[in-house]
Amino acid sequence: MTIFVDGFDEMLRGLDVDMLALFGEKDTSVDWRKTRAIYEASSGRNPRASLAVRTFPDGNHNIDVSETGGIRELRAMREHRKSQGYYETQLDWLRERVLH
Repeated sequence: MTIFVDGFDEMLRGLDVDMLALFGEKDTSVDWRKTRAIYEASSGRNPRASLAVRTFPDGNHNIDVSETGGIRELRAMREHRKSQGYYETQLDWLRERVLH
């Protein structure tokens, strides 16, 4: 399944803020490569904004550790563990961009 939002690239282009985009590489809901490319082509080229992108090879749409990234696996999960570095990435970004 691919989720598409009309005008998403234009909306990103208009944001003058620091952004952190996180993607699970096993996401079966959103094509993370195309979405990352949209971020980089729009907000990533805005001189009044900054963009940091991080992907997690074992992460699903929720960036939980996943083997397949599929919805059946997600529904069957008894424990949701975030991909290694997920929280640290956010904390580091916040320290650098917000708490500096």
